Amino acid sequence: ELPVAGVQVSVKDKPQFGISYTRPDGRYDMAVNGGGTLIFEFKKTGFLPVQRKIPVNWLERGNAGRVVLKTLDNVSLEVEQGLFVPQFGPVSSVNVDSSPERQVNLFIPAETNAYMLMPYKDIHGNDYIEEFTRPMVIRSTEYTVGDLVPEAMPAELPVFTAYTYSTEQTVDEALEKGAKSVIFDKTVYRYVDNFLNFKVGEAVPTGYYDFASARWIADKNGRVIKILGISYDGLAQIDIYGTGTEANQSELEMLGFSEDELFALAQLYPEPDTEIWRIPMTHFTATDENPASRIDGDGTNHSSLDQTESPDDPCGKPGNSTIICESQVLGETIPID
Repeated sequence: ELPVAGVQVSVKDKPQFGISYTRPDGRYDMAVNGGGTLIFEFKKTGFLPVQRKIPVNWLERGNAGRVVLKTLDNVSLEVEQGLFVPQFGPVSSVNVDSSPERQVNLFIPAETNAYMLMPYKDIHGNDYIEEFTRPMVIRSTEYTVGDLVPEAMPAELPVFTAYTYSTEQTVDEALEKGAKSVIFDKTVYRYVDNFLNFKVGEAVPTGYYDFASARWIADKNGRVIKILGISYDGLAQIDIYGTGTEANQSELEMLGFSEDELFALAQLYPEPDTEIWRIPMTHFTATDENPASRIDGDGTNHSSLDQTESPDDPCGKPGNSTIICESQVLGETIPID
């Protein structure tokens, strides 16, 4: 990996610290107030953004360690808004490293509309939604390809979570305008080759990284399915339980399959006995498919990507007192009867 110059470096929610840029050797300097953990953001056009939590002590130099920015995938799918026919196709290159090859395909149902969720509010204090002005150019870029996986991730994963498979789905116009995310009014489906050999019928626990809150959030699970073959009317025949038998109509409807999607799957995966992950999505951001950290006795699945703690307050501690590190102001909460 070569050093990247001109990467914008800033501290999340701390505009008073200003902005720095990496030099030709990839290094940078920034003066900040110490005494806590700060969230540094790394951005450059043509690359995926990265956040890192860095402890910064008083009167000491902090080090973010090695940060790898991933270039956007060069394979894309151009999609029109609200067409009366479904749209589908590859949105990534075929990636291969020490793990088997895999590629991402996307299925967008007919009459689906998408919007950009912007990083600012409207006059009523609600999230500002902006419409696309041209066809969407969609890409899926993998973080977990190659040897430098932890250094390339959008953020550190929670404790006890392995680096399994992580991608970011992007739209060119949304990146250009600095949108937080792309949201859809219908569920779209992402397909990935079952290169890790999960069992057919198993859930694929999925989480996404929210750059605004700087935390991983559990999302709806995907599922490993097998395409047994193609029916006489050109629809994929799907095994959803790992039994080797075709799912019936009610079973398919329960999982949200439509005839349009079955037709698309037959076109995308014409070879019989192909196994893929089918992952539902209602928005685009960085995602991670990963085994759950634990399953309770009642079968409740707790994704290892579900972070409930807030990283935004480096000085927050339980109790009645609050210390604001930067101004060194002490506040205390006292009940009044």
